[in-house]
Amino acid sequence: MVARAEGAAAAAGMQPGDRIAALSGTPVYTFADLQHRYDKTDRRTAKQVVFTVDRGGQNRDLTVQLPPLWWWYDVTYRQSSVESGLYFACQPLGLQEKQQRQLNPAGFACKVTRVDTFAVTVKSHSLLVGDIVFAVNGVDPR
Repeated sequence: MVARAEGAAAAAGMQPGDRIAALSGTPVYTFADLQHRYDKTDRRTAKQVVFTVDRGGQNRDLTVQLPPLWWWYDVTYRQSSVESGLYFACQPLGLQEKQQRQLNPAGFACKVTRVDTFAVTVKSHSLLVGDIVFAVNGVDPR
């Protein structure tokens, strides 16, 4: 969720309260997803990125112009050898679906639509198609 929009993001139309749903067409569900996708943007050719934001239940694509050397940031706190992977896909629940399940209307919730065979093989999680995810690591936003 965007708390404050400044600079290029504000110029592109991003507003406080927007929920970032995708970066350059790839869905993002957590801040880590967003960082990972941003880091995978081509440093040689990228001049802009497209954020898909959910604003009041409507998706909007916002084109953000990237400044020179946009990729320079301190990554000393990260381990560069870790590749993030959830090995499942899910579709965010709409407001009505959240209310029917007595979930926080402003909170995160999605329905699992696909589980990669890799997840089953390495037993990275036990999610099944149709499961509803609304908490991560025991943190329930309700």
